[in-house]
Amino acid sequence: MKSLFKKVSNNQFKLNESDYLMPNELKLTKVEEAEALNFLRKVVIPKWVEYVKLYHITGHEYITSELVNKNLKKIKDQPSIKHFFSKYIEEKDTPGVEGNYFSIEKRFDENQQPIIVASYYTSGDDFYVEFDLNTGQQLNENDIEDIEKDIEKKNKLRKIDKLEEDQALNFIKKVVVPKLVQRWNEFVNQKHSEGDEYGIPVPINVSDVLLTLRKTSKTKAHSQYNLYAGDHITYETGQLGKRGDVVRRVQFYMVKRSYDGISYDTFVGYHDPFENTLRDFRVGGIYL
Repeated sequence: MKSLFKKVSNNQFKLNESDYLMPNELKLTKVEEAEALNFLRKVVIPKWVEYVKLYHITGHEYITSELVNKNLKKIKDQPSIKHFFSKYIEEKDTPGVEGNYFSIEKRFDENQQPIIVASYYTSGDDFYVEFDLNTGQQLNENDIEDIEKDIEKKNKLRKIDKLEEDQALNFIKKVVVPKLVQRWNEFVNQKHSEGDEYGIPVPINVSDVLLTLRKTSKTKAHSQYNLYAGDHITYETGQLGKRGDVVRRVQFYMVKRSYDGISYDTFVGYHDPFENTLRDFRVGGIYL
């Protein structure tokens, strides 16, 4: 025999509606539903938007509360529970909202008193966040705290601190710059040997690069970016290989990057001055 209730979080239980008659005290009235929907729009949806941006969930980089509310549709309509879903077109037409929904539910609390709960559910993480309409309080504070601690931990891992930047810059100077110079001179010499000198600079050496190398920018990891990207720092040379009006500049970069969203490594590289490609290295010596 099935239980009358099933546990949905900590001390919260949901009635198995399909197997038992619905008590009148758990039926949502029109007024209660309207009030709960207003609470959902003004409190719960903004909280969900904040969550998916903080947690860098792929496909939600351009989401706003206004966009969600504009396209909110009811997808489940039972006496005690209503589910809402917002399907919208993002800037890059990226799928990612399937399985996420918002909920209004009237149920018994641990004291068997009826309460109305508004919540959001995030697919993939199997994660509910619930709010009591009577108090406006979140019902699963511990879960929220765990998520926030996890976010804080990941944000620290995504940062390039001063020591890491110094190590990455040293790696650029000792390993990456010589490879750039080798690449540069092989390309230039090949073009000259082919008689193709139009728009081609002269050969360079390592000291040409190091003497003009300067830091130009640092972009911190931001909530609108995905989970796998961290701080991004750029260095740039001055004019290299000057031949008449022909010169080149080379931009180097260092970035914190993850392939699993858990561990992060520092990568460095440069924008190839002759091709629209990146030459990528993991700090420590691995050429990608």
